[in-house]
Amino acid sequence: MLVTPHNGSLLLVTQDDHAALAGELAAFWGNDDFERLEPHESMVTAARLHDVGWIEPDSGPLLDSESGRPTHVTEVDLSAHRHFYESAVRTVSDVDPYAGLLVSLHWTGLYRGRWGLGPAFDPARSRAAGLDDVVRRQETAWIGLKQELLEQQTDPRRSVFEQRLWTNFDLLQALDLMSIFLCRAFSGSEQRVPLVP
Repeated sequence: MLVTPHNGSLLLVTQDDHAALAGELAAFWGNDDFERLEPHESMVTAARLHDVGWIEPDSGPLLDSESGRPTHVTEVDLSAHRHFYESAVRTVSDVDPYAGLLVSLHWTGLYRGRWGLGPAFDPARSRAAGLDDVVRRQETAWIGLKQELLEQQTDPRRSVFEQRLWTNFDLLQALDLMSIFLCRAFSGSEQRVPLVP
């Protein structure tokens, strides 16, 4: 849940609604000045479904035990956060393995400073929650999946595949951050989206 104070009230946006907006942004990304997302359908799927694991917890929603207000996404207990994304990776991978890989990169990136783009969670908090093992297990799972996906590519060079994958990760982060900003536009704060390829 994205929770934004506004005029003495709270503006609530579910993670699934935020992801739907990210998916819309992905679908229309590209013009004469910069390329369309490729592989297009996989990128739209990854953007649209990257937070699918949050549907059930947001339907409650999760409440802060002290204040009683809905819990903002970055305030959620990280052991619970982990389960929401494990579910998302499985769900998306069943629909589209490449999109599932991107969601896995997104999920683990949240605990690793978005893989160099900027923090989502305090790294010390992630380590204290035991998430280093989660990241290592996901990285191990990527090995076989990347090999399978590479074998389906028309260009067999690993460097081309990896460059496109990490460019797509950066683009997914840009879509995620733009959608969050739009969903929290009433916050009044300026946002910058780093390193958009």
